Amino acid sequence: MTKTKAGRILCRTGIALSLVLCFAVAAVALVFPLAFSGAYPNLAVTLTETFSVSRGTQFLIRSFRSDAEIRAVMEAGLYYTDFPEYEDLSAFADPADFAPEKRIEYFTLRGTSFVGHVLVIHDPTAVKLFVTPDLGTQGYSLSEYNERLGLAAGINAGGYLDNDTLLGKGGIPAGSVIAGGEIVWQAEMTEEKENLIGFTEDGVLVFGRWTAEQAVERLSLRDAVSFRPALVCGGEGLIREGTGGYGYAPRSAIGQRADGAVIFVMLEGRRPSSIGATLLDVQNVLLDYGAYTGVLLDGGSCATLAFNGSRVSRPVDFFGERPVPSVFGVTLSDLEGGAEK
Repeated sequence: MTKTKAGRILCRTGIALSLVLCFAVAAVALVFPLAFSGAYPNLAVTLTETFSVSRGTQFLIRSFRSDAEIRAVMEAGLYYTDFPEYEDLSAFADPADFAPEKRIEYFTLRGTSFVGHVLVIHDPTAVKLFVTPDLGTQGYSLSEYNERLGLAAGINAGGYLDNDTLLGKGGIPAGSVIAGGEIVWQAEMTEEKENLIGFTEDGVLVFGRWTAEQAVERLSLRDAVSFRPALVCGGEGLIREGTGGYGYAPRSAIGQRADGAVIFVMLEGRRPSSIGATLLDVQNVLLDYGAYTGVLLDGGSCATLAFNGSRVSRPVDFFGERPVPSVFGVTLSDLEGGAEK
C-alpha cells in the first residue's frame, strides 16, 4: 500500500469518526435535556438504566441526575437478587435425561433492539471453564483464548474487578473461580457465600449461593464463576414484571435444556443497528431455545461469542475485544465431531 493511499484511508477514517462523534454529541444535547425535563419519565428511566451500566457513559447521566437519584432509579427497576442457598441440585436438569451428541449448532437472530448469536452445544460435558494463565494480572480476549485453545465454541464468563482504567486488564476475577474441580481464585471474604454459576462433573448447569469450598466439596462443581442473576429455572422465566432493570446493553448468557444441551447467547449492542438488549430480552431468547436453566454472564464491552475457531460477534468497544479472566468453551479436540451453521 502506498503512503498516498494509506493517507487517504486515514483521512476518511478520521472524517467518519468525527461525524459519528458530532452526531453523538448532537443526540445527547437534544435528547437528554428533553428526557430529563419531566415530560418523558419512562425515557428518563431507560436512559438512566442504560448509561449508568457502563463506566464510560456514567458521566452523561451524572450531568442530569445526582448519585442518589440514579441509585433510586436503579433500585426501583432492579431484578438482581441473590441466588437461593440450595442444599442439593434437584432444581436443575437431571443428567439421566441427557442425550449428548458431538455437535454444535449456530443461529443468528434479530430482536426489536438487537442482533444476536446463539450456540447450542449438544454435549454438556464438553463445556469447560478456561482461565487466563496470568490470573490476577492480565486477562485474555476471547480471540486470544481461541488462539491458545482452538475453540469450537466460546463465550465470556465471569466479571472482573480491575476497573482502574477505562479499558481494564481483565485479570482479577470478581469472586471465586473454580476450574477442573479446583478453586483457582478465591474471593476476598473466603468464608462468605457468593453467587456461583457453573457445571457439575455430569455437565449439569447450576447456580446458587455457596462458598467456593461448599461448591467443590459438597456439590461437586467442576467449573464455576461468580455472577448473577438467574433468568430461567425449571423451564420458567424468573423476570415476571418489568424488563429487569439496567436498560439496554450488550449481553451474554448461558443456559441448558432438559436434554442437557448447553445454550450460549450473545446479544450485541451500543451501535445504531443493535442498540442492545434488556434482561427480559435475554430471558426470552433463552426460553425460545428451550432453556430449563438460564443465567446471565458478564456483559457490556466483555460480551463476545466465538464459533468454529472464529469470533462471530462484533466487538463492542472501538478499541476491540476486552480481556476477560475466564470463558466457557468447547475445544475442537473435545468436540470430536462437526459444527453446523
